[in-house]
Amino acid sequence: MYRESMPAVLRRPAVIVGVLWVAVIAKLVFYSSFVPLWEGYDEYAHFAFVEYLFQHHALPDLKHATVPRDVTESLRAGPIPWTIRTWTGWIPHDDYWRSGPQPQPDQTLPPELRLYEAQQPPLAYFLYAIPYAAFHNADLPARVWIVRITGSFIASLAIPLGFLLACRVFGNAARALTAIAVVASMPGLMMTADHGGNEPLAILLGTACVFALVSRRALLLGCLLGLGLLTKAYFLTLIPVVVIVLFRHKRKMLIVFAAALAIAAWWYARAFHVTGSLTGTQISAAAAQPVSLLRDVTGINWLRVADFALISHIWLGGWSFLVVRTWMYRAIELIMLAAGIGIAVQLARRHLSEPIAICAGALLSFVAGMAWYAWATWRATGEAAVLGYYAYALVVPEAICLVTGLATRYLVPVAVACFATIELYGTVFFLMPYYAGLTAHTPRGSVPAARIGQIFSAELFHNLATNKPDFLSPGVLIALWIVFLAALAAIVAAGFLAGFGQRSET
Repeated sequence: MYRESMPAVLRRPAVIVGVLWVAVIAKLVFYSSFVPLWEGYDEYAHFAFVEYLFQHHALPDLKHATVPRDVTESLRAGPIPWTIRTWTGWIPHDDYWRSGPQPQPDQTLPPELRLYEAQQPPLAYFLYAIPYAAFHNADLPARVWIVRITGSFIASLAIPLGFLLACRVFGNAARALTAIAVVASMPGLMMTADHGGNEPLAILLGTACVFALVSRRALLLGCLLGLGLLTKAYFLTLIPVVVIVLFRHKRKMLIVFAAALAIAAWWYARAFHVTGSLTGTQISAAAAQPVSLLRDVTGINWLRVADFALISHIWLGGWSFLVVRTWMYRAIELIMLAAGIGIAVQLARRHLSEPIAICAGALLSFVAGMAWYAWATWRATGEAAVLGYYAYALVVPEAICLVTGLATRYLVPVAVACFATIELYGTVFFLMPYYAGLTAHTPRGSVPAARIGQIFSAELFHNLATNKPDFLSPGVLIALWIVFLAALAAIVAAGFLAGFGQRSET
């Protein structure tokens, strides 16, 4: 009776999953193509790691490795993200378009630029080095695009895998579809997965780890956790959750940690030997000093830390850190708050299933890890902050909790529509015009939204095609933009179809 009451298309959930997967890939291809060189978060340093691996066939030194010459020269030629404009006097997008696209004087080129992402675990960069090797003779923009597309496809695999996880958690394909529609609509996910960093692989492995944990597959979980630890150190936050879930299954717990250690222990031993810090990061090494914990914790403005983390999780416009209207963030935060209250109520009433509790526990442990990183940053720099887009490693568990907490089938499609609206507004009225030089920072430091006439000007796509591979002409970018708009519409439609098509199984 349940299946007969569903819309016909929901009886074939694989079709909608396929549509959502293709839509996410289409969006990521558009972002990978129109976003300027190095506007991905720390992108030039991530790419430099890949190029270093190819050129030297060895891992870069954690402390002394430098960025390859061609990457450094591209930073001199500009434009570069707004947030790093003061590093060596490089030229941000605002000044680049104001003065006209032209190389900057050689004295702006530093003799050496430290490869600071050498501190990161290497698995993602090993994967990127494979397609990089096939195109190593191409020009720099083309090689960067290849790495971006590789990362985009890796991250997109979280859609079909996430559906399997959501089905395992809910036992209901229609409800699982709503969670995957939420994932596909999250605007911050696109800005995190559209460049060749280690976040795309972390998104996939985070989804896979929670799937293995919910399924109680110890050896699989151990291998995935080990691979995760070779991708990002923040996978350490999953260890408390594994201990809690498998506490009564000592043999399985032993298998998990033995497998993870066998895969990843060498990297952390190397990092500790070289830097004196388990993770090897500059922040952790600087923070590993004698500490007055109570004084440090109470000296941090945690409300400000949380606000920036939420903003940078919901939507942050590339490494230039563009932002949309404040009320838009607050609207999404209200939706998240409502979901959190819903989860708490269900937990208090003992209506929360164990798989959902595992997803919520993984998120809480990750948030605790982010709080620790904010504290470590404060100790090292005097400024407490943590970037919320790190949490996209657990984007599917987050969406599952959102769907669970909102409870009714009416609110989730509204959330999908809100996410998609922010993405449309942020991308079309902020990112694209700014990258094309049609808007710029005001004296107060903000960037205004573009006017409708600027969006449809011939100059927009002509400028966006500057410093791109030859095959990304203005016409190609226009075609990809149209596909992007269609993909957004398809995601919203899928969210409403899955949400309003649900019926109780009881």
